[in-house]
Amino acid sequence: MISYEDDVVLTHAVELVGYRMRLIKSPGHGYHHTFCVIEDLSGQAQSTLPSIVADALADVFQRRVNPSRRRP
Repeated sequence: MISYEDDVVLTHAVELVGYRMRLIKSPGHGYHHTFCVIEDLSGQAQSTLPSIVADALADVFQRRVNPSRRRP
């Protein structure tokens, strides 16, 4: 399974619980990104992912069977 969502949807979900996020394109092929920074609305960077943010992200991610799954 993979989880995916548009960055606009993720940004909105995080902002609804009082935080900001930033994605950085991961090296390599495809559309992979790394969730790298989470800040509260005052701009204070967080050193850990607050559970309220993790829950907000988990609620909006879509899931599907990995279309590129490699078989052993």
